[in-house]
Amino acid sequence: MCLHSPTTPEPLVAEEDIHCYKVLWVEKDRLYAPYQNHYWYRLGELNKIDGWHYQFDNPERAIVSQGFHTFQQSKPSFDLIETVSKKNRHRYKAFDCIIPKGAKYFKGEWDNGTPCYVSDQLIVDGESSIWLAIY
Repeated sequence: MCLHSPTTPEPLVAEEDIHCYKVLWVEKDRLYAPYQNHYWYRLGELNKIDGWHYQFDNPERAIVSQGFHTFQQSKPSFDLIETVSKKNRHRYKAFDCIIPKGAKYFKGEWDNGTPCYVSDQLIVDGESSIWLAIY
């Protein structure tokens, strides 16, 4: 999952908490993303990347592959659940997340045009209330 940021080649700084959504699967007390599953998330705690790196494909557009990738809206998380659930045995869920005030982040699009963020800090707040209402 890579974010394409046409707006700025440098990260923004969150002036307030930004609400977003992430798809994760649960194993014991750890949460894992469908991609980059070598890292596990802690529920309700600040997940932070030290030494965050990002790359550019030209001076006006950043492509960010490292960082905490999240969706700006809830619906794409359900679409992703359908896609990744067909590929492996994990049971994925949508989670409400927060990019906390002061975090560095990019706002852009996923490869298919879906609006998303990538940040150096993320709080996984809990299972999405929308997810719980649907399933």
